[in-house]
Amino acid sequence: MRTSFGSPRLVDNFSNMYSEREESSLRQMFREDMYRAIVPMLPVEREKLCIAFVGPKRDVDTATTLLQSIRGNRDKSKNDLVCDVIETLVQHIAWNGIYIAKIMRSESGELHIHNCNPSGLLNIFGHVVQIIPKRERRQLGKSVVIVRSTDLWMVSVPDDLGGHRNFLRLLKQLDNHSSVVPDYWINNIQQGGLKPYGWYRRQSNIYHALATRAWGWDERDSTEKRWTEFYLIHRRVSFKYAQAILRDHCLIQINRLFRRLGLNVVLKIDGFLTQKEILDTRTKLLQGEISFTEVYDTCLHATLTQRI
Repeated sequence: MRTSFGSPRLVDNFSNMYSEREESSLRQMFREDMYRAIVPMLPVEREKLCIAFVGPKRDVDTATTLLQSIRGNRDKSKNDLVCDVIETLVQHIAWNGIYIAKIMRSESGELHIHNCNPSGLLNIFGHVVQIIPKRERRQLGKSVVIVRSTDLWMVSVPDDLGGHRNFLRLLKQLDNHSSVVPDYWINNIQQGGLKPYGWYRRQSNIYHALATRAWGWDERDSTEKRWTEFYLIHRRVSFKYAQAILRDHCLIQINRLFRRLGLNVVLKIDGFLTQKEILDTRTKLLQGEISFTEVYDTCLHATLTQRI
């Protein structure tokens, strides 16, 4: 019999939530690449990971049920469950810069995580206030929702990657100068004196490359028209490093949640390429101690460490 956890006070979703947003394909590609290959996609590769919940069986069962509520599937293997949870966290972070969930407990004491909509949230004196959009207020019968911060679990972009605010700024930057034919070009095409269109695209490429330099994103461009082969590989290794930071950050936050809820459980994962291994590869690349082929084989084409 399904356990009822009651209704969360935060609104889950707003109708027409994204209808008024104008987002570039560049922003969407960046988001997708953030969680693409953050964990292995194939079950056979996931089973190569060494994943363990360390602690008393009762607490391990509680922790497992808690993570299952994030994806709503209790039939997956342990490795599939953990990989799915990490992928879910990163997907939310990629979209909003933060993952927010309500921590709920049933009458029987079973813990449950309910994913929440982060739109319109404000932190005020230990509480989180959700401002309901005007178009939703009549239907929902409320204009403001207030919950205690202690009832929520939040996972945002780690500081090593710029933090939440800088990430939102980055998403906006990806929308800037991303149109194939800019408005000013159309409006002034007959006036003359404009820079060549190739110049505009070149400046736009430089702008986006600088905006994403902390992540090392290559914008899915494998040509050598924009950057040299060496720099393209360097950026790809840097992006793999950023993904490792993000993945490790999610693991840390999961374990902090367990401790916060009084569970004597530690989730351990071994088998991924570590931050140090990726950094060592990048250092060898910079020093000319490793070939491009070796970089691809040991880092770019690999999600798991070669020790597996």
